[in-house]
Amino acid sequence: MAEPTPLTLALSQREREPKTFTPMPKYHYTTVDAHGRRAVGHVEATGPDDALRQLADLGLNTDGADLAREDESPESPSPKSEPAAGRDRLNLVQSVEVVDEISRLAGAELPLGPGLRALAAELGHGRVARAVRRIAAALDAGATIEDALDAEGTRFPPHVRGLILAGARSGRLGEVLEDFVDLERHRIELRRRIRLILAYPALLMAIMVALCVLLGLFVIPPFESIFRDFDTDLPPITQFVLWLFGTPMWYLLGGHLLLFASLYTLWALPGPVWVKQLCNMAPVVGPLRRWSRLVRFSRLMAILLREEIPLPAALRLTATAMHDANLALGCRRAASDVEAGRPLSESLAVQWQFPDSMIPMIAWGQRNGTLAEAFRAVGEMFEGRAQVQTGMLDILILPFTLMLFVLLAGLIVTALFMPLISLIQNLTK
Repeated sequence: MAEPTPLTLALSQREREPKTFTPMPKYHYTTVDAHGRRAVGHVEATGPDDALRQLADLGLNTDGADLAREDESPESPSPKSEPAAGRDRLNLVQSVEVVDEISRLAGAELPLGPGLRALAAELGHGRVARAVRRIAAALDAGATIEDALDAEGTRFPPHVRGLILAGARSGRLGEVLEDFVDLERHRIELRRRIRLILAYPALLMAIMVALCVLLGLFVIPPFESIFRDFDTDLPPITQFVLWLFGTPMWYLLGGHLLLFASLYTLWALPGPVWVKQLCNMAPVVGPLRRWSRLVRFSRLMAILLREEIPLPAALRLTATAMHDANLALGCRRAASDVEAGRPLSESLAVQWQFPDSMIPMIAWGQRNGTLAEAFRAVGEMFEGRAQVQTGMLDILILPFTLMLFVLLAGLIVTALFMPLISLIQNLTK
């Protein structure tokens, strides 16, 4: 008997009842494939979750995919409603806010409907407030939390819906969501810390660029004119600075801006596998990026497996949570291998997305029936490595930027004032 898939986790009792046959609706999708290329097409699906699962099976990126239902039956909602849902989709921080509130209400064993309405009143009229009001209205109408979330469609990420459904079925909804909120807030905090670490060096670099422009426009030319008028013998360092702050400076500044823009584009946007491998090889920042994403993979797998979600389904749900298309692709390939009867440790070992250091721990968890605990231990190991890389980034980048700033300032001052002092001495004789 085949194991349940993520789709069966999202089916309510009402959906499992016999129904008369009706044609499945079509969904128009726009997303990217594993190589970062734009992919557009149509799929027939029972709902948004089923459409996203089909996209995952096709090797397409489901995180951020745009779905639009093409309704053909007159009783179906207007096609204009689906794009509105896309515009009302919650981002990471907003999803965590909603899930955190549901977690606290479930943990305190309070009614979800009134509690969510109170939260919506505090939040005002933003996306989070609208999502909370819709869920509260569905719960007040007698729907289960599963039905309420299923009605939200693609507004909530698939892995968030899967976690809530699993927690509701196991009776540990508060505990499950508390672990998930802790995981996401850790990721948000890590991202905020990295931005703070990079903020001061970035400001210094911006000041350095501005000073170079000002020197090249208003300071260096007058000095060069003075030296030329008095026919001063210039040392090599002064000749180099005068040459550098001429036409070459503009080429250097333009080249550096183009380089940083290109690196940011390659780093932040989807791209071919070899580009992402190069990003992971970048000093300090590359390993930090890799370890932080593996932390999320490992901890999310631990939560899903602890709730006894089948391994292939857990891998596919985790794939929808990955912001790295290549890591998501590795999860989907591992899910297919496990369904074919291959041990998870062997499947992970042959894919470059997963480091060799995690394989023995996963194999140990499989042998002892403690795979969730093994993934939790692996996540802690990756988290320690991410903290080491963050500390190195904090230690290295600011002193390097300051040293570069001081060297540039010292070079300019030395180059300009050495011949100027010599000129003044000659004039006073």
